[in-house]
Amino acid sequence: MVHKHCLTVLFIVSTLLAACAPQAVEPIPLETQPVEAPLPESASPTEIAPATEAPAVSSNWVSYRDLRFGVGLAYPCWWVFVPMSTEGIGGSMSLRSVDEEFVRTHSTKGNWNDGIVPEGVFSIDMGVFEQIDPALSTTDAWDNMTDPTMSIIVASEEQAIGQNQATVIQLQNVNNSNDPLITMYLFRLAPDKILMFSPLFQDRLDSNDIQGILSSLSLSPDQPIIMPTVTPHEPLIAAACVGK
Repeated sequence: MVHKHCLTVLFIVSTLLAACAPQAVEPIPLETQPVEAPLPESASPTEIAPATEAPAVSSNWVSYRDLRFGVGLAYPCWWVFVPMSTEGIGGSMSLRSVDEEFVRTHSTKGNWNDGIVPEGVFSIDMGVFEQIDPALSTTDAWDNMTDPTMSIIVASEEQAIGQNQATVIQLQNVNNSNDPLITMYLFRLAPDKILMFSPLFQDRLDSNDIQGILSSLSLSPDQPIIMPTVTPHEPLIAAACVGK
């Protein structure tokens, strides 16, 4: 996919290793069976808390756990997923809501038809950076890892996302200040490791798909993968897994 605002993302991803074949596991449904206890004779109805049910997990999501770094996440079951590379320093993985056939059908010479990214198209790159100086903040570590002639951080804030704390940065393309800012999410896996989460199409950050994946993130095997309760965008490619 070619996009005129993705120079920074492409540079970052190109520094990471190529990924291997995709894997996926079946989604884990969340079942709730509230138990109705008899009302004690001495108690009035107002003294008994009403039973509540947890939100139902959407069956359209599957989960994945990387064995090398322990990172886990959920994603829509029909997405094209390339898991983390197994060797080298650091690693990368990618998630796409469409396949190459869809891209060829809806683009010409690498550009989307009519210059418009179709609704429901999502693309996410994730990477793990190792050998980080533990004494550096996440933003300073990022500055040390990346080329300042390509992009610079113009804004940064800490946000609670799902069960984790993220450093959300906004990057400016140094070579074209008219390009819109690029938002990335950085998670500290360990004092010397950072996980980068980079959505390509920035106008879709608030979608159920992006927010569902972000909120599902597990940064270690000790953390559960939070299966999303939201419904992702309807499939744009064959999706036999839906509803199973």
